[in-house]
Amino acid sequence: MIRFRPAGENLRFVDCMPEVILINSHDATSSYQLRGGLYRFVCCNGLILSLAEFGMIRVPHRGNVIASVVEGAQQISRHMAGIGQVIERMARTELEQQAQMAFAQRALELRFRGKPHFPFDAGRLLEARREADQGKDLWTVYNKVQENVIGGGIAGRTSLGRRTTTRRIRSIDEDVRINVALWQEAIALIRS
Repeated sequence: MIRFRPAGENLRFVDCMPEVILINSHDATSSYQLRGGLYRFVCCNGLILSLAEFGMIRVPHRGNVIASVVEGAQQISRHMAGIGQVIERMARTELEQQAQMAFAQRALELRFRGKPHFPFDAGRLLEARREADQGKDLWTVYNKVQENVIGGGIAGRTSLGRRTTTRRIRSIDEDVRINVALWQEAIALIRS
């Protein structure tokens, strides 16, 4: 996974910068994937987006691959200007405590999919790791939940009662799966 930020552009939203993310397999068994992303300066988080306009572009490993990857990256970059409005709507959307807990619970289910036991309560995902993450607007809640899910480091207990600490998500596939699902969950909250 390689993240590209536009050089020399002043396109910046709230507290983040748009990116184009290039994902490729190590052995060319799958096509290149190009996705939109955001880099949040406060926590150095890499968010991965999925919007209907540019969800993902696939480029197979045949033909003029370089030209196709460049065209895909340019296509995603053209659509990134519109993401600012979505982020601003998220920042203006205040979430009640019940909605925050429901979002955190869904994130916990995404992180530990198929597991009957979670090592900690969903409320732990709502804990801010820094002062800048205090707040109950959707943008702030989304960012602190995403960081806690992806970053790990949360103490809990196994189903047998042993102490455990969640690990950072290092798998690219899991990173993308969880990030895209969290983004879609957050987007659904601003439409309601």
